[in-house]
Amino acid sequence: MISPAPPRVREDKAMNAVNDTRSTFEKYLPLLAGVLIAFLAGKALKRIFWTLFAMYWAVHASGMHF
Repeated sequence: MISPAPPRVREDKAMNAVNDTRSTFEKYLPLLAGVLIAFLAGKALKRIFWTLFAMYWAVHASGMHF
């Protein structure tokens, strides 16, 4: 006859909860890093655009035309 599986210990469940949390964090960390990089790249592109736009209008207003 096969004996039943031993009952799980409460500590085992607590450790699994911690491991699951860490696993979830590690699972979503690359996604969060990618979103942060995309956000910062977008801000940088926006700043570059407005800087170049302002420089163009400063040159245009000074009388130089390209």
